[in-house]
Amino acid sequence: MTEDGWERARAEGAGRFRIVVVGCGKAKQDRRVTAGVMYVGTFHGSCRETAKALLQDGGRQYILSAAHGLLDLSTQIDPYDITVGDPGSVSADFVQAQVWERGIESAEVTVLAGSKYVALARHSWPDLQAPLAGAGGIGEMKQRLSQIRLAARAEAGQER
Repeated sequence: MTEDGWERARAEGAGRFRIVVVGCGKAKQDRRVTAGVMYVGTFHGSCRETAKALLQDGGRQYILSAAHGLLDLSTQIDPYDITVGDPGSVSADFVQAQVWERGIESAEVTVLAGSKYVALARHSWPDLQAPLAGAGGIGEMKQRLSQIRLAARAEAGQER
């Protein structure tokens, strides 16, 4: 559902717009493609699959890029080599302007990413959920992602 659609739904009594933000990844395609296919690493893929499971009942998935900020999956981008905190990476104010421009500042947000990306997003959404926070490394993050996917799929199955 689009942001406009959610706005109408909220006016009719629906809950908050649900968003899952996935951090970008270091492993990328070597040519211009959409953001949804740019990142090819296994951790990013696991985050994307988890986002899909969390959004089974509606909402929107975005990618938080160190170079571009908040990206729709269909946005065409070129490969880049920068991470959050590097010179030239996006600022929290830049991301917040993108959030306001999209009208999604009051969304219910879950961020599936490392701590630097969570901190970047928290400037826009102070109450975001960060289920990977405090993980002891990539292995524990992947384990948590798997548990989240299983729980979301089980919950969706019980509701149907």
